[in-house]
Amino acid sequence: PPFLSLSFPLSFSLSLRFRLLCQSIIAHKLFDYVVLSFIFLNCITVALERPKILQSSLERLFLTVSNYVFTAIFVAEMTVKVVSKGLYLGEKAYLKSSWNVLDGFL
Repeated sequence: PPFLSLSFPLSFSLSLRFRLLCQSIIAHKLFDYVVLSFIFLNCITVALERPKILQSSLERLFLTVSNYVFTAIFVAEMTVKVVSKGLYLGEKAYLKSSWNVLDGFL
């Protein structure tokens, strides 16, 4: 069909550009520092958790929202790495690194 011949090169071009963008993001020298900063901040919020926090308190709301925010950030980090390196196939694929396997598991 004619629409496939027009859309395929465009979608391939867009996906290639997105992958190149992801590669440039993870290659940036600040990427690892930003991720480590988020890990540090997440550790602080995890340390603040305790069983006796009231469900209706502002502290519980803050910890719940921050948990969702950090989860979204770490999913975005993993997604950028998987898009740029590939998941399994390739020499530098995401799952070829034991650190990334641990990171993805956690």
